[in-house]
Amino acid sequence: MRYFLVLSLCLLSSCSHLPPAMQNKAYSYIHLNPIQSHFSDYQGLLYRWGGTIIHVTNEKNASQAQLLFYPLSHHDKPLINTKPVGRFAISSSQFLDPAIYKEGTVVTVTGVLSQQITQQIDNKILTIPLLTIDHIHVWPKQRLNERYYHWPPYYSHHSHYRYHLHSRYYY
Repeated sequence: MRYFLVLSLCLLSSCSHLPPAMQNKAYSYIHLNPIQSHFSDYQGLLYRWGGTIIHVTNEKNASQAQLLFYPLSHHDKPLINTKPVGRFAISSSQFLDPAIYKEGTVVTVTGVLSQQITQQIDNKILTIPLLTIDHIHVWPKQRLNERYYHWPPYYSHHSHYRYHLHSRYYY
C-alpha cells in the first residue's frame, strides 16, 4: 500500500501545472468572445488566459505583447491544436525579453482586464482586450521526437502482430 501511494504521488507530480501563484481561485477563465462583444461588463476583473505570442514590444517602463487566444485545458495549458479564437494583448511592468518570449511561445497569463486597445495588422485595424498581467508562465516546447509503443500489439494487414512505433505529440 505504501508503494502504491509513493508511485501515485510520483506520477501526479510529473504532470505540468501552473506555479502556485497562478493557481489562485480569484482568477477566472472566460472565453474571449463575450468579452469582445460586452467589454464593459468584464473590465477590471481577474482572468487566466493562454495563447501563443505573436509579437513583443518593449518600451522604457513597460512591455507589451500580442497573443493568439486559445482555450485552456484542465491544467490551464493552452490547447494549441484547436483553432485560435482571436487576439488579445498583455501589458507588464517587467521586461519581456524577446529571446524568451519570442513568436510562437506558448504561455498562460493571469491579470486584470484593463482596457481595449487598437492594433493595426497590415491594412486592418482591430480592437483587442488588454490584460495587465501579474504572472506569466512559459510552457516547455513540445517534444516531437519522443516515441512510445502501442500496447497491446495490434494486427496489421501488412504483417502479423507487432509493436507499432508512433510519434507522440503533447498538444
